[in-house]
Amino acid sequence: MEALSLFDFDFEQIKSEEDITAAFEILKQEFKKRGNYHCMNKNDLPIQVRSFFYDLAERGWIQMKESRVYPKRDLLDYHTAEEAIEGYQTAIEELLSREKKCWYNDFLSVRNFSGPCEFKSKEDKDRYYKMKHDITKDAAITLGLDHFLNVPTSRGHKMNRFDSKWEKKHVIPMIAERVIPMTDYDDVETFFRTHAFFCGRRDWIWGATNISIPAYPEYKTVSVSQFDIACLAEAKDEKTISLILSYTGGSWSTHDTERYKILYPEGWSYQKYQESLTFDDLELIYSDMERLKRLHGG
Repeated sequence: MEALSLFDFDFEQIKSEEDITAAFEILKQEFKKRGNYHCMNKNDLPIQVRSFFYDLAERGWIQMKESRVYPKRDLLDYHTAEEAIEGYQTAIEELLSREKKCWYNDFLSVRNFSGPCEFKSKEDKDRYYKMKHDITKDAAITLGLDHFLNVPTSRGHKMNRFDSKWEKKHVIPMIAERVIPMTDYDDVETFFRTHAFFCGRRDWIWGATNISIPAYPEYKTVSVSQFDIACLAEAKDEKTISLILSYTGGSWSTHDTERYKILYPEGWSYQKYQESLTFDDLELIYSDMERLKRLHGG
């Protein structure tokens, strides 16, 4: 790493306080443009600032470590949430105006790589991300189901979240029955955030294997993106909902039955699950629970 030398400082030039303050303002603007990173290489700063490094350091406004410039954080100019969101808003509007566009390749790239490094307060940071969420949500709704169906690359990678025969027969119809009447984005979002789905017994999910699978009840939650939600809010048949769910970002097993409301397919309940257990099933479950106790030092 390049170190500073005496040649980086201009000791002969007589500098007024106004000159020094002006140089610091230029430095602050350079840092602000780059999201107020913790430091910058001295060679990345404007040449008219470099001769003031000694003066700025003497006043405690910056620190020099080798070739790096570290400004004092509480002296920097930070983006307000409104300033910071302008670039993101403009980028999303530009994408929407294109004739050819793709949610997965274009919009997610902009969303994932946008945003300043640091805000002055948590309130500013929270407000920025709330505005960013709303802009992304509006873009997802604008593109909607038509984009999902007609631009296959917009879907991302297929995940087969409910791929067992039992899930296809019982869980997909149960979810579709509840989602089809929903036309409001927020209703769909709330539904998936607050519900988990009974997906049968774990040995049914895994199917035939050489390993004995304990017949625990299997509950899954579905992690839906903003684009998934917008598309589900428009879907009107089970086949389309099944297709959208196969591209959702995640479906995870959970046993947090207090956090989520558990939905059972028609004709099923926790009591019916218990009634489906044979003596051998119960013996295997007990044996596995004892194994887990030993594993965790219980």
